[in-house]
Amino acid sequence: MKIDSVSVIASNGGFISLGDSVGIGKNNIIVSQEKIVIGDGVILSPNVFIYDHDHEFDYKSGVKVKDYRRESIVIGKNCWIGANTVILRGTHIGDNCLVGAGCVLKWNYPNGSKIIQKRQTTIIEET
Repeated sequence: MKIDSVSVIASNGGFISLGDSVGIGKNNIIVSQEKIVIGDGVILSPNVFIYDHDHEFDYKSGVKVKDYRRESIVIGKNCWIGANTVILRGTHIGDNCLVGAGCVLKWNYPNGSKIIQKRQTTIIEET
């Protein structure tokens, strides 16, 4: 499905569930080959990418194009996901969480979490 620069794709047996009053910003991509559940009242800001799978990879043979690792994703109720966030396979976000812009999320975050990822900006002067 593609609506207003949003792609929502369930393939290879994938399943996507969107709760009531979910807001999806522009340029979001949601792709499932396992299961993605987004709870009631969640707001996805622009440019949020959600993938419940990634390619198999090993250092001897590289990426295996048609082989995937799959784990479900759950986003609880009333969460706000900031712009340019990437949510990876196996991530579970509790209810009433805030995810700051630009986060890359993997694993579990309890109810009421405020999640940010700090970055440091360094100015390098030319000599």
